[in-house]
Amino acid sequence: HWHELVGMLQLHQRLHASTRLRPGVDTQHLCSRSSGRCHRVAAGWKAWASPCAQAAPPAASQRSVVVAAAAVDTAQDAAQLQGILQYKPGNASSRLEARAIGCMIGAMCGNALGAPVQNDRHWQITRLHPYGLTEIPVIDLGQKPVPRGGVTGEYEQLLAMAHSLVAAATCDAAHQAAQMAEYCDPDARRYTPYAELLLQALRTGSAPVAALPRLAREYLASSEALATSTASDRPEREPFGPADFGAAVRMPPLVIAYRDAPLQLLEAAVEEACLMSHSHPLGVDGARVVAAAIQWLMGGSCGTAQGEGQAATPEQLLSYLQGVARTQDMQARLKMLQGNLFQLGAVTNWAQLYKSKSWHNLVQVHSKLTLHDHATVGTEAAAVALWALCTSWEHPRQAVTVAATLGGSAPVTAQLVGAMAGALHGDGWIPASWWDLLENNFAPPAPKKQTGLSSRLGSISVASQSSVAESDNEQEDDLSSSTAVKGTRDEALVLTHQLLALAPSGVGLSQEQWDELHRRLQSDEDA
Repeated sequence: HWHELVGMLQLHQRLHASTRLRPGVDTQHLCSRSSGRCHRVAAGWKAWASPCAQAAPPAASQRSVVVAAAAVDTAQDAAQLQGILQYKPGNASSRLEARAIGCMIGAMCGNALGAPVQNDRHWQITRLHPYGLTEIPVIDLGQKPVPRGGVTGEYEQLLAMAHSLVAAATCDAAHQAAQMAEYCDPDARRYTPYAELLLQALRTGSAPVAALPRLAREYLASSEALATSTASDRPEREPFGPADFGAAVRMPPLVIAYRDAPLQLLEAAVEEACLMSHSHPLGVDGARVVAAAIQWLMGGSCGTAQGEGQAATPEQLLSYLQGVARTQDMQARLKMLQGNLFQLGAVTNWAQLYKSKSWHNLVQVHSKLTLHDHATVGTEAAAVALWALCTSWEHPRQAVTVAATLGGSAPVTAQLVGAMAGALHGDGWIPASWWDLLENNFAPPAPKKQTGLSSRLGSISVASQSSVAESDNEQEDDLSSSTAVKGTRDEALVLTHQLLALAPSGVGLSQEQWDELHRRLQSDEDA
C-alpha cells in the first residue's frame, strides 16, 4: 500500500502548486465504513475552503458546468452547434470524426444496455432475455433504478473527464478532481461504494495532511478486514477501491485528446488521470490497457496494424497489448485471451446460442477472468471487455450485447466494449433504436444579439433537470441562456467535437514542443 500513499502525497504537493484550485486542497485516504457486514474501503482526497470553515457542497439545482469557454457570438456558431446536435450515425465528415463519436456514444450505449442488468449473473440474464439482450431494457429492478436509456455514474465520470480535458487543454489530476466534485452527483446516479466515498470526500471537506499516517494505519487494517469479507459473491462485498475499474471507464475522452501521442506520452497521461483515485497498480494497468487499446483501434500512432490497406485483427491487438501491460495480473489475463480466442460469428438466434458450446466457452473464460463473475478490478474489467470485443470482432453491436449478457459489472464492461467498438468501426453500427433512447434533454443556445468573430463552440450550461424546469420561463425572455440535463447524448457529441479540436499530438503542446518531444523520445531510451 505504500505506492498509494506516495501517489497521494505527490498529488498533495501538486495541488498546492496548482493555480487552478484554491489554496488549502489536501489529500487523504478515507478509512473504511461498515454497514452491517458490508466493508467498504475507500481512498480519496477532499477539497476544502479553509482549515476552520468548510464550504457546503453546492445544491443540485445550482450546480452547472460550462462546456466551452467561448460564447455563441454569431448565428454561424449557433448553426455549427445545431449541426452537431442534429447529427445521426453514419453522417460523419471523416473517419476520425466517426470513430471519435462512435467511441463516446458507443460507450454510452453499452452503459445504458448493461445498467438494468447490473450485478445479475449470465444465467439470470439469459432467462430474463431468452431472445437476446439486443435492445435497452424497459425496467431496471436494481438499487437506484436507471430510467430506460439512462446511464450510471461510470459514464458521468467519463463526461467529467471530457469536460476537464476541454477546459484545461491537458490532463491535470487537480483539475479533474475539481471537475468531478462539481459535475458528478452520487445522489442522482448509481455509483460504486468507493466512488460515492470519493465524491463525498471531494465535496464535503478534509482532515489536515498531518492525519495521513493515522489514516494510513486505519486503511491498512481495513484492507485486511476487506480481504476476509470478500469470500461472499455478493456485489456489495466486491473489492471496490483504488484497484477497481473506476479509472478505466474514464479513458475514452483521454484517448481522443491524445489520439496521435506516442505510447510514452499516453501512459503518462493515464497515470496522471489515475493519480487522484486509482493509484493501485491494477487500477492503473487496467486503465493503461484500455487506453492503449482504444488508441490502437482508432488508428493512432501506436496502431501500426491499421496502415493503408491493412485490416486490424484481434490477434494483433492482443499481441500489442501484451507489450503495454505492466503487471503480471494483466499479462496473464491477456495470455488467457490469446489462448482461448475464437470468432463467434454473426448471431441470428440468441436462444440457440445460449445452448451452444460457443456460449459455454464465452462464459467459462469470463469466469476465469473475474472474481465472482463481477469484473470489479481494473484488469478484470479490461480483460472482459477485450474478450467480448475480440470474439465478435466484425460485429460491434453483438460484442456490446455479449458483454452486457455476461453480467456482473455489465454497464462497465459493456461501456468499455462500446468505446472500443466505436474506435474500430466508427458510429455506423449504432442502431437507431439505441440512439433515440439514450438519455437526452438538451436545449441549444440561441445566438446573442451582438455580433462577433468567434468560431468556437458555444458556452453550454449543463445543469440538473430540476433547474431546467425552474428556468423554462426565464429562457423565453433570455435568448442567450441555455440549460441541459447532465450526461446526455448531445452533451457527449459536443464534447467529442471539442476534444477533436484539441492538438492531436499531445494536449497542451505546440507543434514545436511536440516535435522536440518526439525527437527526444526517439533518440533517448530513458526519456
